[in-house]
Amino acid sequence: MMGSVGIGANLNHWAQADSTSPRRWWHTTNESARPCSRAALPVLSPRTENVTANQYVSDDGRQSVLFAFLHSQQFRHNAPAICLRGLDENALYR
Repeated sequence: MMGSVGIGANLNHWAQADSTSPRRWWHTTNESARPCSRAALPVLSPRTENVTANQYVSDDGRQSVLFAFLHSQQFRHNAPAICLRGLDENALYR
């Protein structure tokens, strides 16, 4: 959903039994993210904050996925609050 899928390992050194893991990871990620993959809502911009955050919301508003990235940590500098968008304010999400 954020542009690419990568595995930080040399697959040539994996045991045969391990070779099914990437397919399982991709399937799990793809199935859980599919309802929310239509359009990103930019929540925080790296141009104005030290955090980048993009939110995806399903068409019916029942599911959402948030990706937030801290560019660099500075002591005594708290990350900003992230306000989610496009959700039912009376619903309880987990």
